[in-house]
Amino acid sequence: MNFPRLLAGLFGIIALGLATWVWRGKMAGHPPPVPPPPASTIVSGPFVPPAPLRLILTPQPDQTRTELDQQIARYQSDLRPPGGRPAARIAALDTLGWLFVAKARADYDEGSNKLAEQCALEMEAEQPGSPEAMLLRGHVLHQFHRFQETEVLARKLVAARPSASAYGLLGDALMEQGRLDEASEAYQTMLDLKPGFESYVRAAHFRWLKGELAGARELMTKALGMVDPHDAATLAWAEQRVALYELQAGNLSAAKDHADAAIQARPNDAAAHLALGRILSAEGKENESLENFRAAATSNPLPDYLWQLADHLEANGLHDEAVPVEQTLRQTGRRADPRTFALYLATTRQGTDPATALQLAEAELENRQDVFSWDALAWSQFASGQVTTAQQTMKRALAEGTQDGRLFLHAAVIASAANDAANRPVFLQRADTLKQMLLPSERRLLGELTVPDARRTER
Repeated sequence: MNFPRLLAGLFGIIALGLATWVWRGKMAGHPPPVPPPPASTIVSGPFVPPAPLRLILTPQPDQTRTELDQQIARYQSDLRPPGGRPAARIAALDTLGWLFVAKARADYDEGSNKLAEQCALEMEAEQPGSPEAMLLRGHVLHQFHRFQETEVLARKLVAARPSASAYGLLGDALMEQGRLDEASEAYQTMLDLKPGFESYVRAAHFRWLKGELAGARELMTKALGMVDPHDAATLAWAEQRVALYELQAGNLSAAKDHADAAIQARPNDAAAHLALGRILSAEGKENESLENFRAAATSNPLPDYLWQLADHLEANGLHDEAVPVEQTLRQTGRRADPRTFALYLATTRQGTDPATALQLAEAELENRQDVFSWDALAWSQFASGQVTTAQQTMKRALAEGTQDGRLFLHAAVIASAANDAANRPVFLQRADTLKQMLLPSERRLLGELTVPDARRTER
């Protein structure tokens, strides 16, 4: 399959930056435990590992709670004795690192990603230039939004071992930096080397960024069909991604089916509950939607989840419940997700803080130059009264053709303030087409902008 043809329309992925799901492949062939060291390497007295290794091998709380925790405990135990064959220790550290990555995803735990990075650093210390160490650390750096460092490491990895995973990591780093042409080349190579789930989810997200929803839906549906049904975390993630594409397409019934399937696969999945909450809200089922927004924010209290919950609570007259949610958002937002927090500070009518929003958006752009960082900057500039500057910045946010309701709403508001009579109705119409993707407060704002136009049309 040719990736440029995918971009050209043959078939009609986060910003979020997308996680690389390579740990699944690592666990498919569970490596044997590290063999005991030869007797000659054992010294008298207890072995005290170096500090980074001690951190990796420290038993985790509740380590018998899940199968994943038990696997981590087993590999920690295998690695505690000193010595052993270097290749076997590298393999065990690699597997332990990806187990920590899986735990970070399962428990929404940043600390486990830090332990994964320590595994990579220990591998590098034992075997300088290890491609496995570079891939693991590159993944962690990407999760920490250190995209420029990720790119440097990914390029070294491509030079050392030009695998599909290496090109996928490089493409992810480039995409987050807004360099989509270069990212497409990396993804094309990945697809050529190994067509499969990891390739298709990236292709789907890339298509979506370029405004090709139909192609994104088709590719993501293909990817969903490749998921091992016993891999609950990956299945839930893939189902909720398809659900959101269907919601954007206006297929609410299909969207709900996929969101339900995601929750069935993994009942506590925060992203799945968030997706179902948005779908139920679009259907007008507010009480059911609130249950899911609460579940999502409880499982993973990131700024986007808290903002969604608070906004829907306010829309349903539950102000007293919304207040502590927003307090938590204000306490944690700057560190947890500065870009979303900047948007929140520039948007909310209660306690708007445009100066902080602008500071955060400018800092985010130094590291992440994708369309959503440009949007956050434009919206913060507008909230700070810099209408002309915001209008120019918004052009950068719209440059790739991304079809996103919030982008178009922001563009419409800024165009209105700039008296841009030519573009204002275009942006309003596009935002209205995608209003099911907006927060209740954003839908209200869209309605306020649309009413004057309707009155002019009546005259």
